[in-house]
Amino acid sequence: MSAVIGIYAPSNLTMVGEKVDPRVEKLMGGDLDAAPEQYIDASPITHAGPECPPTLLVHGQKDGLVYAINSEMLRWTLRRHGVPVALLRIPWGHHAFDSLPGGLGTQPRSITSTASSHGACIMSNDFRTRGIEPLVFRHANGWLVRQAVVGDLVSRGHPDAHIRVEASGADGAVIWAAEVEWGPNQERVTEQPALGAALAMLWQEVSGHHWIYDGDMSKRGPALYGPSEWLDRDTLEALERMLTVAADVFGKDWAVLFTYHPVQQPDQRVNSRADRPQRRCGRGGRGATLLDAVRGLFRATAPFFASGT
Repeated sequence: MSAVIGIYAPSNLTMVGEKVDPRVEKLMGGDLDAAPEQYIDASPITHAGPECPPTLLVHGQKDGLVYAINSEMLRWTLRRHGVPVALLRIPWGHHAFDSLPGGLGTQPRSITSTASSHGACIMSNDFRTRGIEPLVFRHANGWLVRQAVVGDLVSRGHPDAHIRVEASGADGAVIWAAEVEWGPNQERVTEQPALGAALAMLWQEVSGHHWIYDGDMSKRGPALYGPSEWLDRDTLEALERMLTVAADVFGKDWAVLFTYHPVQQPDQRVNSRADRPQRRCGRGGRGATLLDAVRGLFRATAPFFASGT
């Protein structure tokens, strides 16, 4: 197989559309609540990997039977695995738009026929088929992107929205966890080897279970940032210095948490805390930026580090 073309394809059976076809429920042995493992295992996105062929996805943005997020998620997953993939969005297309005579289905036919006859080489002069998305500002580092996402959630009616990262001691290493919460929604990842890895995995969980933005969510995803682009240099150096001291002084009995909540008081937006769980003691700090919070916490914990207690 040299290429694949998927037209309004259900790639994630756990979030297909407004209503699951009874035939699907019969095939799966029950509804999603009764047989979640079957739905996950039967989802194409579960099996997407680097061995997949080049893929063209076509999806109507008004599809209520198979939500367009299915193609967005599959595209993001394939790109993460390095697979050549393109997504053609039909702005006002519903499910089965290609079966409507004279309708929007006339737009992608020339593209899909060209792709199938030329090994999925996508060629088209019909620019009307290209969905136009707002430009996404590329922040200087990945942490600022996560702050921007939380800020968007607050502006959309979730004043409690926040993101938290946590570093803790392990056997000769530092492990990271990250979580984001807004309203009734929460996603969390643990046991990550670096802050960037934790934030990247957290975004994968968020984009896999929630639809925050219209258009291409991958433009706000971790693929835009390399391993050294998750923090600015000054913040990274201050954070590494603090974590190194904590590990040297306390071994495995320590944890450092940073929480970003875009409150009105700028100097209180990043809260920090250092804990020693076994001794049930800790110190806190805050600042306008992550760097300010790290420095403030370092000053607050200096007596801890000096005494080793």
